[in-house]
Amino acid sequence: MMGAAIFTLWSVFCLAFAVDEHCHDIEERCYSSLGCGNALHNFNLVCGRQLSGDTNICTEECQRALITLISRNDGYKFINCNCKKENEKYSDCDEKKQSLQVCRSVLDAVEKLNDTSKPISCSIAHWICDTDSKCAAALAYYKSLCGNLREIGSCSERCNNTINILYQQKYALKLQNCICDELSEDFNCSELQQNTKEYCLKDKYTLANGGLFTAPSKSFRHEMWAPGLASLTILFLLFQHFSYNVLMF
Repeated sequence: MMGAAIFTLWSVFCLAFAVDEHCHDIEERCYSSLGCGNALHNFNLVCGRQLSGDTNICTEECQRALITLISRNDGYKFINCNCKKENEKYSDCDEKKQSLQVCRSVLDAVEKLNDTSKPISCSIAHWICDTDSKCAAALAYYKSLCGNLREIGSCSERCNNTINILYQQKYALKLQNCICDELSEDFNCSELQQNTKEYCLKDKYTLANGGLFTAPSKSFRHEMWAPGLASLTILFLLFQHFSYNVLMF
């Protein structure tokens, strides 16, 4: 199942670097889709100064907008589309592509998505996960349920189950070995990552593509659940959290 998830994720992202469609055609098709159209509109709005060459800084907001666009069906194609169709040049397309190189860290991260031996920054890995509702929910519960491991001195079953669910999500692939950076320290990335490795992650599997998948400890490890069951488990955790807050109130 993990191998299938990796293939699905790569099929979405790697085509961004093998697209020869005309930018105008892709833009029209993207705008015809609600999700892609909204992502493209937001990208043009948020990254306006980057695209116009007015700044050499790729802000967090622009990076997030770019990642959201790339995660959409036609959005990734638009980033690396062909600006020329025969002898016809599409607007200031080439200039915008050149200006977008200020966000090279995001574009480089996309190129590494299928290679588990090449880590990316945890902030970008988290933003990629946030583009998918299931991955975002699993990540939020991971931070919540696994945040006090050192205090209790062990890895709870709920934390282990949360890790299992999180690592099943196709958009969470790069979270497994990401590198904590300044932007990711707002949730104590280094401490959370170290404690998770120390108390929960004991073994390593070899993936179908030759990469390494760090798995939860044997004491609580279960078979990898189907995506549908993972979704139900996330809903169950939400229900537990809601019920607990009601009782406390």
